[in-house]
Amino acid sequence: MLKKICALGLFSIISIASSAQDAYDGVYLTIPKVAIANTLYRNVKISVGQVLAVNGGAPSKDYDTYIPATNVLSIPSVAVGSSTYTNVQITVGQVFAVGESGPLSTLGFDDYNFENSVIKSAFIPNEVNLNRSATFWGVGTVAPLVPGFDGKGLLLASWTPSAKPDAPTFVLAHGGGGIDSTLFVLGADLRALGDANILILDSIWSRGRASNGGDSINASGKTLSSNARMFDLVAAGRWLATQGVNPNKTYAIGLSQGGWGVLRAFTNDPVVTELVKPLYAGGASIYPMCEEPGTKHTEEKNFTFHKLGPYHSKVLLITGGLDTLTPISYCSDSTLKSVDKWLHWEDATHSFNQNFPSAFQRSIDGTCQTMVNGFGTHQFCYNEKRVKQMLDEIRIFSSMST
Repeated sequence: MLKKICALGLFSIISIASSAQDAYDGVYLTIPKVAIANTLYRNVKISVGQVLAVNGGAPSKDYDTYIPATNVLSIPSVAVGSSTYTNVQITVGQVFAVGESGPLSTLGFDDYNFENSVIKSAFIPNEVNLNRSATFWGVGTVAPLVPGFDGKGLLLASWTPSAKPDAPTFVLAHGGGGIDSTLFVLGADLRALGDANILILDSIWSRGRASNGGDSINASGKTLSSNARMFDLVAAGRWLATQGVNPNKTYAIGLSQGGWGVLRAFTNDPVVTELVKPLYAGGASIYPMCEEPGTKHTEEKNFTFHKLGPYHSKVLLITGGLDTLTPISYCSDSTLKSVDKWLHWEDATHSFNQNFPSAFQRSIDGTCQTMVNGFGTHQFCYNEKRVKQMLDEIRIFSSMST
């Protein structure tokens, strides 16, 4: 194969790490993943027919694509000895082995940059008061900390490690407004349950955005999708691995749009499952958005939608009957009923655990706040009974001891 490639005079040698990279040993081409129509096959071994092109550049996908009608195999990246070649096209000789197969994922790695996911900024809005609040609640201050999914730039985050060996870990994903004292209070309450590690993760300020939805979209462009939030959870899980946490005791907890990202992260889509499952034991989605292809959409022109559910790992879902911002009428049966546990509290509004009006004291039970956006007026009311119940459900869900 190498001689054939050299004869083309078109190749470029690059240094690249790819978990799905093909390998050619002079006799066999071994393919980790190849898509044929809507089916993905793993661990395929073939002989090479003819080399048609070596285009170079960044790999176009993380799996090969084969078209039976033309007998053409497109290879994003292949190792030949100590050299790597990208975007290669060949014809297939003989097939010697085929491993497992399954449905082709709806996700490709090109989606990461496509969905407005580039990290642009280390700016922290209202940094002094925000980090005063973080310190007040006993959690780490917010700073550029977590390398992005593509390794470019740092996501802002608050990290509060436990002194307890093998402590459980919670990754908290904010709603559309970003990190605030609601996340700090939740982190403090989770630590009080069992001295857990707490990582509070930013997805919007790191990208130079004021917020992640609603009326900010006219100024900032299309908002981050459930895929983008999922990629950030993967980035967080990878960083946590460098901190020595136990992935079997690591849980993602998402509020509102963050909960949408949790639902996506635990959806049994082949590539999503491959990315997320080694890093997390489960996820809790609290009053989430749950719109996906085929369901009713509030902001169809402003969001990109992706499949939600069924799930590859355990998921706890909590929704509210008084939630007018992200009502369950927008959710599919698969999203709601394929979770491990779904709690629907008729007396709970959206953001029933929101900390207001002060960043330095807990909300008073029954206190309400009104939000007005282009789709109506929404009331958020702090519900102390449901907050305590939510914490207890998370404790049970994550198998934390009292």
